[in-house]
Amino acid sequence: MPTFRNIAKTLPGFKNLYKYIQDLETARNYLQQESRHQNKHIQDLETARDYLQQEFRQLNSTVETLAEQVAGILQPKSQKLFVPVGHFYSPFPAVEEIKQQEAEIFDKANKHLPAIELNEPAQVALLLELSRYFSDWPFSPDKSENLRYYQNNDFFGHWDALSLYSILRHLKPPKLFEIGSGFSSALMLDTNELFLDNSIELTFIEPYPERLLLLLGEEEKKRIRLFQQKLQDVPLDKFRELEAGDILFIDSTHVAKTGSDVNYILFHILPALNKGVYIHFHDVFYPFEYVSNWVYEGRGWNEAYMLRAFLEYNKQFEIYYFVDFVQTHFSQLVKDKLPPTLQQPLGASLWLKKLED
Repeated sequence: MPTFRNIAKTLPGFKNLYKYIQDLETARNYLQQESRHQNKHIQDLETARDYLQQEFRQLNSTVETLAEQVAGILQPKSQKLFVPVGHFYSPFPAVEEIKQQEAEIFDKANKHLPAIELNEPAQVALLLELSRYFSDWPFSPDKSENLRYYQNNDFFGHWDALSLYSILRHLKPPKLFEIGSGFSSALMLDTNELFLDNSIELTFIEPYPERLLLLLGEEEKKRIRLFQQKLQDVPLDKFRELEAGDILFIDSTHVAKTGSDVNYILFHILPALNKGVYIHFHDVFYPFEYVSNWVYEGRGWNEAYMLRAFLEYNKQFEIYYFVDFVQTHFSQLVKDKLPPTLQQPLGASLWLKKLED
């Protein structure tokens, strides 16, 4: 029995209409194929964009380092060193003298420091408490599509990152101020979003925020506060906004010198903080000594020594969590608790708490 379609094909007017429909179907199939091709092309472009953004961040960091080195080379004669590096009046040590005392200077074996309370039992108890969150660790070694932070970076390593992630989930601070932004900011944003329903009010203080801004979408830029200025130019009243249970996360220049951010932190910000605020310092190794290769490459950092002096006989601040102390003296416990992807515990975070009366 002939179908309507077959009958329509024999009618003069319908012949043209049927041909037109066939042409439309052919065009539709072509456009669908082109759409799939274009979607694949867009995915490839997005992958290339993410790669280039990562490369840009790394290059930007390299440029900043090179700019500092060039500035040192081109400094005017009025800024030349008073004495040569290694002179007893120079803040930079003589390498030969350091090597003569190497075993003593870089010894981590001693579990006791004169005049400083390490709160060893409390730190071990905190490690056990924080380990409850380790199994939920969402980050991978390499950059992934949905997360900002990834482990294989040279700025904020595995153990420091795991500690920050766990402490954020443990403390659930209403507010967090970060001094110096980068990969730690990425982890804060991810943890706040994934586990804390964006409940933390984040404030970033960063004079060069290019790396941070690459991590943020337009909506996130509206949610955070960003002070694009030197720390020393931020009024102390801003830090008085932090209350008990809040966090001040510091990743400074690590150098105490005339007019430096480290001086401003130790001499002005810490005394101004309300009691009960938690404070983080980065790149502080136990026993408040820098690793030998950093010393030998001439970094000249001294923040750790300032912190050691600050904490001696200090009853207003306590050590809350000293990552390198814990990983050095309780290494087996740390390894037992770490996720499989983080079996090389390397960290240098010092967490303090300003004590209540």
